[in-house]
Amino acid sequence: MAKGEKVTYGNPDVGGQIEIEARQCWATPDKFVSWLAAQVGQFTLDPCAVRETTKAPSYYGPPGYRPDRAPVGEKPAPKWLGEDGLIQPWGDHRVFCNPGFSNVRPWLMAALAASREGAHAFVLTHSSTAQWFREFEPLCTRIWLPYPRINFAPPAGIKAESNPRDSMVWEFQRGQHDPARIYVPPIWDTKKRAK
Repeated sequence: MAKGEKVTYGNPDVGGQIEIEARQCWATPDKFVSWLAAQVGQFTLDPCAVRETTKAPSYYGPPGYRPDRAPVGEKPAPKWLGEDGLIQPWGDHRVFCNPGFSNVRPWLMAALAASREGAHAFVLTHSSTAQWFREFEPLCTRIWLPYPRINFAPPAGIKAESNPRDSMVWEFQRGQHDPARIYVPPIWDTKKRAK
């Protein structure tokens, strides 16, 4: 994948087509999201998605985005709630969010704020010891360390590559704080083994 390569999402007929840097919009595998939902309950909101990548029945798209209609024969389209999940209310939803890994701090801030209003939020990020990790680690409910490494699905027309980084799932829930905080869950993909 060429650096700076773009993908296009949205509906040009209503002025809602946007370009996103391809490396920032790889989708979380459905198998991983299903596994996580089996642990915590079904997700009801994805605040950082497009119709093609959402992992919940309701979602917010990026600024400027308007969804295309679902192709004929495809399962019913998820409900688009509007633009920019960073500034929209997350309510009391169970939230799954996989933001572009280049700028996760605002999404962790939004998840923390939303959890104080009643949301139960899960934010998937790359494993890191950056400043944002040190800032949010004491504020989250728990950090899940999934194994094996998650290989994300590329946008249409982009060649699949293996993921060179480990991931973390940040959990935020009002009034809940796990003193151990770092959680190593059971293996999520038992068919995939470390080499």
